[in-house]
Amino acid sequence: MYKRLSMFSSCTTMSQLLSVMLYNRRFFPYYTYNIIAGLDEEGKGCIYSFDPVGSYERETYRAGGSAAAMLQPLLDNQVPNICSHLPLLSECQKNDFYYVLIFTY
Repeated sequence: MYKRLSMFSSCTTMSQLLSVMLYNRRFFPYYTYNIIAGLDEEGKGCIYSFDPVGSYERETYRAGGSAAAMLQPLLDNQVPNICSHLPLLSECQKNDFYYVLIFTY
């Protein structure tokens, strides 16, 4: 659906689409906790986490799955120190990121 509108959909658009899909199944939900990660319009990384009913929030970092109980404390401790030194992506780096993303999946 979004492939016909533009070559790349924003991470925000895809998170809203997934939220609507999950919310439509709220009475018989998919029991999954989804995470969408990508770049926003400004070139900054964005991560959206979802519950089974479609509620979502944007976060700086997130762990999910069976190892989340062990990984989340590590991320809470290490990621704020690492992310404070990273520069924003240039336009060339964004194109490389999208190229790798498309041909990976």
